[in-house]
Parts: sequence; structure tokens; C-alpha cells
Amino acid sequence: MGYLNECHFEINEQIDIHLVLISRRNRHRAGVRMHCRGIDNQGNVANYVETEQVNSKKIKRSKIEV
Repeated sequence: MGYLNECHFEINEQIDIHLVLISRRNRHRAGVRMHCRGIDNQGNVANYVETEQVNSKKIKRSKIEV
């Protein structure tokens, strides 16, 4: 089970930002919440969520006509 979302932002006419957010439950303590609570001997907790963020920035070049 996890979460994925993508967003696109235009800062101005020349800069575009693309953001990707990925979240998932920790694989070490998977299971039903009522059967997997607290902390184990290795220090893994039942409700730990791993989150990754991917950012990209695109700069547009302006066209100059002479």
C-alpha cells in the first residue's frame, strides 16, 4: 500500500517545476494494524512511513528575433 502524486508548477514564463511524491509503509513491519503494533527488537516501528520526493526544474530558453 502506498501513495503517489505528481504536481506541475509554472513559476513564471521561463521556469517549470515538476514534483513527484512517493510514500509507502515500511516493509519490515507489514501487516494488519491491530496485529502489528509498537516496536520490534530491531527498532522497526509498525506505523513508519518512508517518503521520497523527486523534483525537476526546467528552464525554457527565450527566442530572440532580430
